Amino acid sequence: MRTQAENVVPIRRVERHEGGIREDTPGVLVDAYRTENYLVVVASLPGRHADQITVELAAGELRLSSDALPGEQAVGDDREYLRQELPAGRLFRSLELPDWGLSLDDAEAHFADGVLTVNVPTEERVGDRKRLRGEDPSR
Repeated sequence: MRTQAENVVPIRRVERHEGGIREDTPGVLVDAYRTENYLVVVASLPGRHADQITVELAAGELRLSSDALPGEQAVGDDREYLRQELPAGRLFRSLELPDWGLSLDDAEAHFADGVLTVNVPTEERVGDRKRLRGEDPSR
């Protein structure tokens, strides 16, 4: 059984993405929404493990990718699919990030039960200093 710490997905913060434009993998379903304190991105990655997922953040873009490890698929060619909808092999998804004053360096990602959740805090101005929403303003 995996522990909570094993479900944390490191986020690679990059100044800009390398490798040019890649095409999104069909079937990688994503919800992206804003709460009072965060931009939240939720991606369905069934059959994956946290150590197979890469999350990259750069100004203006979030990239999610995953490789299936060899041996993850059942062995044998004796399958006759009636329907095959789950994405297999390498997955890739990119999302353009809105200009909401996001604190990219403070983002966190967690993976559980086939669902990746990326939380990116929003920032706000309080007086003359900038602080993360959700922090105690007396600090």
